[in-house]
Amino acid sequence: MTEIKYDSRITEAKKWLESSSILKDSIPYEITPISSDASFRRYFRITTSRLDHTLILMDSPPEKEPLQKFLSRAEIFDELKITIPKIYSRNSLMGFLIIEDFGDTTLLKKISENKDPTTLLISAIDILLKIEDEYKKKRNTIRSKS
Repeated sequence: MTEIKYDSRITEAKKWLESSSILKDSIPYEITPISSDASFRRYFRITTSRLDHTLILMDSPPEKEPLQKFLSRAEIFDELKITIPKIYSRNSLMGFLIIEDFGDTTLLKKISENKDPTTLLISAIDILLKIEDEYKKKRNTIRSKS
């Protein structure tokens, strides 16, 4: 298990978590770092015996990685019926989200475990095309209003 380096962001996150309605009755809980992405965001798994599932804390420092882009894309993906983690709680000012935990299995892992990954790859490409089509529609709408 990876140890957490307690910086000021983690301290702020823990205070926010403990005051959030979703974890209000779930103390004690454990918070474990799981990954980061190609940005300033960090992700932590939240485990507590009072919930039958784990949650993810996303830490997105507002001065470096404001949540607005993430949230607006999440809205678009939801409208397109693309499965994304559900957002349970947010604090945009502080840059914290509590989101659904999809587990540790990545697309790459699924592909490598599958004898014929064609269906998985086609599904992934279909989703990317759906996103691209929506982006083009929105871009054309903005241009036509100019």
